[in-house]
Amino acid sequence: MPDRGIPPSGAESAELLEHLKSQLKYGKSLTIYCRQGVRRAGMIAAPLLTLSGLDPDTAVKSVSAARGVTVLETTAKREWIASAFAHL
Repeated sequence: MPDRGIPPSGAESAELLEHLKSQLKYGKSLTIYCRQGVRRAGMIAAPLLTLSGLDPDTAVKSVSAARGVTVLETTAKREWIASAFAHL
């Protein structure tokens, strides 16, 4: 995934997020990492929280609060999460 961009495939992203969600369900720990722990990591963490039941806006705010910086700094990223994962 390019920095400041959105994932090229919604289907592949959904598959990855479902896999991560199942790992959490079975008690596994996850580390989500990118260079600064904000942009690309946020593109995984926020949708994962959305899949776990939070609405996209609350998920983004939660990840931002945990990191101490605004994650998903572009409108395109926030819209991608809202449209791609809100129905799951």
